[in-house]
Amino acid sequence: MNKATTFVLFLSIMVISLMQCCDNRPVVATGDSTGSKDSVNIYESKDTVAIYLASVKRKDGHGKDSYHLAMFDANGDWGIDTLVTIIKIDPSKDKSGNIRWIKVVKSGIKRIIEIKSLADSTIIFKNGTYEHPHGVWNLNLPKEIYEHPGKTIEEEYLITYIPEDKDTTIIIDPMIRVPPPPKGGN
Repeated sequence: MNKATTFVLFLSIMVISLMQCCDNRPVVATGDSTGSKDSVNIYESKDTVAIYLASVKRKDGHGKDSYHLAMFDANGDWGIDTLVTIIKIDPSKDKSGNIRWIKVVKSGIKRIIEIKSLADSTIIFKNGTYEHPHGVWNLNLPKEIYEHPGKTIEEEYLITYIPEDKDTTIIIDPMIRVPPPPKGGN
């Protein structure tokens, strides 16, 4: 009798636990325009936005390998070769902002050779990029970034790297976008 009571009590606790964790939201069919919580990008003011990098290999239609750069940033944006990172900076702070490119663990990247603007005349890359130890690259945004009120500043740039398993250079050209500050400072 004691074993039966313990079993019933255990079973009751399991049923209650399962009922509390059930999600009663309706299932959205594939192709529906309703987004999930996970797909929402959050563009909050940040002093530093990190962009994480990993080299990936893809086979084309003829079975030939080609190298690409998988990128994702702290805003929740991601892409292969074509990431657009949006930097939202609070202009009321004394800092102008910072971007860091970081190789993920087991990134497949032997070495990042350079990160630079594609434009001859640049606003975002005015101060240039520099490399820290352990493959982290840094860009300090200039304080003049908000001298263009109401205008979004966009710049394409190059990331040149060498994959771990091949001695060749790969060049990728993503984009950085700095929207104007909201009216009232934040």
